[in-house]
Amino acid sequence: MPSISARGQKRLSTAVILLFVGVWEGAYQLHWINPVLLSAPSKIFSAGYVLLQNPAFHQDMAFTLGVYLLSLLLATALGTSIGFIIGYSPLCYHILNPFIVVLNSLPKIVLMPLIILWVGIGVSANTLLGTLMAAFPIMTATYTGVRQIEQDFLRLARSFGAKPSFIVRHILFPGVLPFTLSGLRVGTNYAMVGVLIAEFFASSQGVGYRMVLLMANFQVDAFFVCLGLVAAVTLTGTTLIHRVEQRLQHTQADPVALSQ
Repeated sequence: MPSISARGQKRLSTAVILLFVGVWEGAYQLHWINPVLLSAPSKIFSAGYVLLQNPAFHQDMAFTLGVYLLSLLLATALGTSIGFIIGYSPLCYHILNPFIVVLNSLPKIVLMPLIILWVGIGVSANTLLGTLMAAFPIMTATYTGVRQIEQDFLRLARSFGAKPSFIVRHILFPGVLPFTLSGLRVGTNYAMVGVLIAEFFASSQGVGYRMVLLMANFQVDAFFVCLGLVAAVTLTGTTLIHRVEQRLQHTQADPVALSQ
């Protein structure tokens, strides 16, 4: 089967998307779609133009993006730290692993009543749920990266009297970084899911809160605008992280690039 170039793949993807939008619009115009349940691309674009002129919606977007970025930052710090600890220390792994397994097996939405009880309704609840949901894939990927590092390197470094800080900075961190980025790419989506779920139930502002209001008033067109914007944010985040991963792979594979 002949391979398709990168440009050809992009053209094919664009053609498939345009075909999908065209079929969707055509089905709506032929009244095959219930407008109460599903909108049409043309109506969504019109609703988007109106919604983006609303200052209140700008405030909701800014609120959600701020909480989302904060959650992702905290999840990265938390997940990376715990992943390093349980990967580097067998004792810490056996102590913390039962709690990690139990907490990870729970659907995070069931923790919302406790989160609201602990921190109340607002930014803290949204940030906490987003952080919890994104931290686990980052932690798991970091742990896997630490465990896959050649133990001979660690033994050699210890035999020469290397300090733990040196081992972490020059052996563990470079070896684990690709794994952590892979976990972060997954955590990027999870953080947004957590933030939106919290806004659905425990917030009086944000895109998630506005989506609930829109559906309560059967404003399906505007709801899909919010849905598209959320998808665009997460897609942008995962794309940026993927490019960093590719750049890192290229640098590690190219000694000349590594020296620059």
